[in-house]
Amino acid sequence: MDLEKLRTFSFVARHGSLLKAAKYLKITSPAISVQIKKLEGELGITLFHRRPNKLTLTERGQLLLNEATHVFEAVTRLEGAVYNDRSAYVGKLKIAVGSDLPKFFVPRIAAFSQKHPRLKITMLSRPSAEALSLLLEGAVDVAIGWFPKVPRGIQKTRLFSSQMRLVVPSNHPLSRKKRISLSDVARFRIILHTSTAAARRIVDSAFHTNGIEMDNSLEVGTCESILDFVQLGLGIGFVHEICLPAERTKIRSIDMRREFGSIDVSIIYKKATAAQPSYRMLINALVVPG
Repeated sequence: MDLEKLRTFSFVARHGSLLKAAKYLKITSPAISVQIKKLEGELGITLFHRRPNKLTLTERGQLLLNEATHVFEAVTRLEGAVYNDRSAYVGKLKIAVGSDLPKFFVPRIAAFSQKHPRLKITMLSRPSAEALSLLLEGAVDVAIGWFPKVPRGIQKTRLFSSQMRLVVPSNHPLSRKKRISLSDVARFRIILHTSTAAARRIVDSAFHTNGIEMDNSLEVGTCESILDFVQLGLGIGFVHEICLPAERTKIRSIDMRREFGSIDVSIIYKKATAAQPSYRMLINALVVPG
C-alpha cells in the first residue's frame, strides 16, 4: 500500500472536503480525487459517501482511518529508531507557532535548523486553537502556544511562564501612575491582538469578568506590531513579557499580573512523536531555563 495515498485519504477523512485537504497538501482537488479512487480500487471497497459539498466515511472507511493512525505512529517510531544520531536527522518537521509568539521562537528554531541541515523544517504562524487542530489533523508534527487543555493522546511540555504587560508611551498619563486598573486602561484606545489569538482571549476574559467594555480599540497581528503602534502614539496595548525589546526608551511596560495572572506557553505533540529523537531535541532547544 502506498503511504502517500494513505496519508491523502487521512487528510480528506479528517477534513471531510477535497478542497480543504488540497489546501494543506498543496496539490489540486482532482489529483486528490484520483488518489482516493485508486486506493478504493486497490482495496476493493468504498471509503466515502459522496454528498454535495461533503464527504463522509463509510464504515470500512472509518476502520481504515483508525488503522492508518497506528501506521503513521509506527512510521514515526521507525524513523526515531533509525535516525538515533543527531547528525543524521533527515526528513521533514512541521511546526505551528502561536500567532503572537513567532518573534521569540524564530531564533531558537533557526539555531536548531542550522545544527540539523538535513532536517527540512516548516513553520506556520497560527492562533493556538488552530495550531492544536492542525496537530490533531496530522498537518503539523508539533505546536507551540497557549493550551490550557489538550485532548487525550496529546502530550504537553511547558516551555516557560510569561505574563501580559501593559505598554504605554513614556509620556503617557498612565506612565506616572503607581497602580493601574483595567478601568484606567479602558479610558484610552487599546491596541489588541486579533480576536483569534490566545493573548486576546486572556485580555477579553479579564475585561468581561470585571464588567468593563473596550469601546475604543485597534487590532493587529503580533506583539511587535502592538509595540510599533504604541511607540507611534496610536494607543496603549498588551504584549507578552518575553516580547518586550531590550531597550525601551520610548515606552514603559507595566506589570498586569494581578489582572491576568501568569501564562504557560507549551509545546504539544502526539505521544508517538516523543519517540523520535529529532523531536526531543527540538523540545530541549525550545525550553527556557528557569
